[in-house]
Amino acid sequence: DMGRIKQVAGIATLIMALMASTGFAQSRSSSVYGTQRTGARKVSSTAQPHFGAGAGMWFVSPDGDITADSGILRGTNVDVEDDLGLDDEEVLQLRGWIKLGRHRIQAGYMDLGFSGSSRLTREVAFGGFRYPVSAHVESDVDITAIEVVDQISLTPSSWDMLDLGIILGGDYYDLDASLTAAHIGRGTASGEAIAPKIGLFGRGSLAADWIRWNIEAAGTKFDISDADVSYLTIQGNVGLALGPFATVWVGYRHLDADVTVDDFSADLKLTGPQAMLEVQF
Repeated sequence: DMGRIKQVAGIATLIMALMASTGFAQSRSSSVYGTQRTGARKVSSTAQPHFGAGAGMWFVSPDGDITADSGILRGTNVDVEDDLGLDDEEVLQLRGWIKLGRHRIQAGYMDLGFSGSSRLTREVAFGGFRYPVSAHVESDVDITAIEVVDQISLTPSSWDMLDLGIILGGDYYDLDASLTAAHIGRGTASGEAIAPKIGLFGRGSLAADWIRWNIEAAGTKFDISDADVSYLTIQGNVGLALGPFATVWVGYRHLDADVTVDDFSADLKLTGPQAMLEVQF
């Protein structure tokens, strides 16, 4: 909708402004990644390991459809909003990373759980059951996602205020969905998939390292055995340093995933703002 488009455009504009400011301020501020200020001289620390961990919330709005075949009964493309009425959710995100030289190895975890209650306006087949028009259904969609990536810096160490590079890694997804209606039954579907991904990142700081930003885009198209996975994830964040060891981040994240495993498929778009507290040492 227009409100969400305006949110994305606003965040993108802010990040672009920060990137431009970073480019002009390189000779005046200390680096977020790779250097430390000692008096008036900047000292490279690219060979020293750095560690960090963060926890935060993603305020997610789901969109898309799910399908579950069972034997000869073909499943309906069930719209998670129009048919199931899935609610927006607040999702816990966890991540940790270690940085050594040009490599930042990062692991992330989130467990997305959506539920809804609705009265069907059309007949739906899901997981071996037929649910007639006007049936009252309770639905659940759960997604566990684990990410492991290496963010590899490609910029010279002299670029104190700007870091650009590539993302190499992979994601693991575990999906479960169910529809339940009284006197009819509970249709279920599940699947799991592992897929590699590649992407780009940028990050930097300004205002003597008090204001920080990062932007990432990564995705894949992967088809092997009984799993067909394609997805794209984009996020942008702006942070405020609370001192040398903590940063508060706010931003926006979009995940577009199309996963088919055996007789279960999910074509979902998950979007919304996010906030995180990160500590680094």
